[in-house]
Amino acid sequence: MDQGRPFDWNDAKLILAVARTGSFSGAAMALRLDQATISRRVADLEHMAGRPLFERRKKGARPTEAGLQLIEHATELEQAARKFERSMQAVGTMAPRPVRIAASEGIIEYLLLPGLLGLPKGPLKPVCDPRQDPLPPMTFVSEPQAEDADLAILTLGPNNMPPGSSARRVRRIGYMRFVPVAATTYLTSNPPPGSFDAISDQPLLVNHALYPQDPGLAEWNGLVEQASRGPALTLPSSSTLVTTLRSYGGLSILPTYTPVCEPELRVLDIPVPDMSIALWLSAHEDSLREPAVRRFYDMIAEMFRRCPWFR
Repeated sequence: MDQGRPFDWNDAKLILAVARTGSFSGAAMALRLDQATISRRVADLEHMAGRPLFERRKKGARPTEAGLQLIEHATELEQAARKFERSMQAVGTMAPRPVRIAASEGIIEYLLLPGLLGLPKGPLKPVCDPRQDPLPPMTFVSEPQAEDADLAILTLGPNNMPPGSSARRVRRIGYMRFVPVAATTYLTSNPPPGSFDAISDQPLLVNHALYPQDPGLAEWNGLVEQASRGPALTLPSSSTLVTTLRSYGGLSILPTYTPVCEPELRVLDIPVPDMSIALWLSAHEDSLREPAVRRFYDMIAEMFRRCPWFR
């Protein structure tokens, strides 16, 4: 048998068409080819097999013993092809798995959840109505798990670029600027600082465990180290930091949009240095081929683009 030409599924369909119609002319009609093409292709297959596959008769074509063997296998291939086509159709209708979105706890709570779900509390406004156009299922994970997520919002120093391979698609979606804040109840019983440097003299400074890792917040971290009157309390998450400020007092820094989400907190009316971190949206190019991931990627980018807090 000639091994020079690779197998072509059309060869199997040709053999089946001749066998089922009983003639080359019938196969030509079934496959919408001319009869000369059918005759030539059958002759090529017989040359590859090294023996005749059909007996030519005036009334048609009848499979030889070798032809019957190939017809049996061609039928199996046809059944497998139909099963494959059904599987392809089923894949298109499968319920999508949850899209894994990585971000810090504060970004998830104060930005993504309100923005994606259309909740009134939050600076980001939805770009579609989830009641009219339901979102695919989603799962949130912490920022350290960004490599395993479908897409991530990364927080970096204002002059830093996200690490990663050329296969990752990244875009800067804005800057998160920080300002000193305190609870209204705290400021009624404690005179507010008259300057940024005077913050270190407050009875209690409340810090986030991640702030020392952000070079864009160096001025604040320096004040925490210099705190003279009271302790500097370090907390593991944005939610516990906000709860502490509301319940126990003290001063901290939070994003400029904080009063939109937490009306009990007030931004101090004092000049402050530029304290900011850059926000980057990141996803692997293979993940973006999934329609659900691409939809979230584009929605998040558009929500940040429209929001003045991050320009």
